Amino acid sequence: MKYYLAMKREDIIRDIHGLDAELAALEEQYGLLSADFYHCYRAGELAQSRDFIRWAGFCEAKQEREAQYRQLIYEHLRELRRRAGLGALALEPGGCLGGRSSEFASAALIRVVGGGRDQCAS
Repeated sequence: MKYYLAMKREDIIRDIHGLDAELAALEEQYGLLSADFYHCYRAGELAQSRDFIRWAGFCEAKQEREAQYRQLIYEHLRELRRRAGLGALALEPGGCLGGRSSEFASAALIRVVGGGRDQCAS
């Protein structure tokens, strides 16, 4: 069983927010959106600097977290639809989604289970 299956949606969302903050800081620093950076990085057009390796790692971690989120939310919405029948979905707060923090991004990077993808949506 992969680690992310034990993660709550709220934890995954926090990780995504933390990763977004890290990606935004690097985008501002280098004047390049993460999707464009990651395309160039994967194509071998950029040097292997510490910042670029970190940036690529954040992109990959975010992609992994978003895939985990999609899987969990799909299952959650399916259950809500089953319970609601023909009525409206009962979507309620599921936990605290505190502010963005780079500690979540670092934790997300450490817990990555999958390989890289070809683009990084930010």
